[in-house]
Parts: sequence; structure tokens; C-alpha cells
Amino acid sequence: GLLWLAMENGLVDSSIITDKDDNFRPSPMIAQKSQDIFKGVGYKPSQGPLLSLLGEAINKESVDIAIVGTPCQIQALRKLQNHPAFDYEAYDLVSLAIGTFCFGTYYNQLLKMVFEEFGVKSSEINKIITDKDNFKMKISSDSTVKEISLNYLYEKAIRKACFSCSDYTASFADLSIGKFGSKDGWNTLIVRTKRG
Repeated sequence: GLLWLAMENGLVDSSIITDKDDNFRPSPMIAQKSQDIFKGVGYKPSQGPLLSLLGEAINKESVDIAIVGTPCQIQALRKLQNHPAFDYEAYDLVSLAIGTFCFGTYYNQLLKMVFEEFGVKSSEINKIITDKDNFKMKISSDSTVKEISLNYLYEKAIRKACFSCSDYTASFADLSIGKFGSKDGWNTLIVRTKRG
């Protein structure tokens, strides 16, 4: 909603977001039309190389770029923007950084193995949501909904760096958004900067 509105009103001219491939793995993309924003909607339990597309977006002559990422991806963006070895472009051309709430992401290969253990084929997944009240991941396919305990997923597939992370709410983003701490059907939005 917010990102679509930003594109429709000319506040950003492209957005680097995360879509998913046919096996529900993250697939970063550059959205240059507002309707493409909706490809990035929904929870993805793994990360893709989101910032690898920043140079491509700049080369496409985007001058107001939005980036939507996990807290660690937003931290990496801010380090890139403030590193003396990089041009001003990474700082000046990224107009908006939106961070998603996060309680950890998973290794793609290990997550696939856990899914298979529970009889879930990655190619048949329609939607994944986190049940914050019961601390479970719900995986929907055409015919079933499977539930996997987040504790089990943490034990088997979480990225090791996530255990040392303390930024669950993307504190370096212009806007942070997520479902944790929200009533059903709502999101929590934190405005962190004037840009946001």
C-alpha cells in the first residue's frame, strides 16, 4: 500500500523488492511500475541478494529508489551509503528504505529439507505466514495447510548470524513495518526519519 502510493505520487521511480521464484525462494527484482510492487507482497522466510540490484537500478537512470528489506539488509544499505569508497549515488539516489520486522531468516536449502520432512513441496506453496500467537509457520498449498513450530525451524534451518542480531524492527530504515505486536488484519508502522 505505502510503496504503491509512493510510486503513484512520484515520490519514488523504482523499488527494489523481493519476489519469489517457482520454488518459493526469494528473488529480488526492480519494480518500475506501481502494479509490479504487488509481486513483492507477502512473507518470504529466506533472503535474496537484494542490494545486488542497486547498481542496476542506478544504471536504469532511477533517481528516487525505494528499497524494502530485512533489518540486516537495511543495515548493509546504510553501511554502503556511508562508506567512503562508494560514490554519492548510493546515498543520494535511495530515497526511501523500508524495513520489515524480522525474527530470523532461513537458509534456503535447509528450509527446503524441513519442508520436505513435513510433506511440503516448495513448488506447491501458495503462501507462508507466521502465526505470532502460537509461534508457528503456516504453509499453504493448493490442498493443505501445514504448521511447523518456529522453534523447530530455528533449530534446523535458521541463519547462524540471526542468533547474534538484536535489530528485529529495522531501526536503520526510514519506515519499519510488520505484523508482530499488531491486531489481526493490521500492521505496526514505525516512522523513523523525516524521509519516512
